[in-house]
Amino acid sequence: AGKWTGVVKVPGADIPLVVTIAKAADGALSGGLESPSQAPGMIIPLDTIKADEELFSFTIDAIQGDFMGVWQEETKTWSGAWTQSGQSFPLELKPAQ
Repeated sequence: AGKWTGVVKVPGADIPLVVTIAKAADGALSGGLESPSQAPGMIIPLDTIKADEELFSFTIDAIQGDFMGVWQEETKTWSGAWTQSGQSFPLELKPAQ
């Protein structure tokens, strides 16, 4: 749970992302994604979220996007890939400051 930030590096642009995850009392996860440079303030709901100590993933059906990352203890980041419309790009999510 919490707020995570990262930058997707696509050809010709760096796209910052903010992912916010909340954990309900029953353990259910919910969240949203914001792209401050593309649509500031617009939060796109996450459709599925899976997380444990080692893996974190989510999907966003509305934009055909998903993320899957592995926990990196030494850097305290989720290191993985953002995939959208069949293209995959490296993405590292770190705790928001």
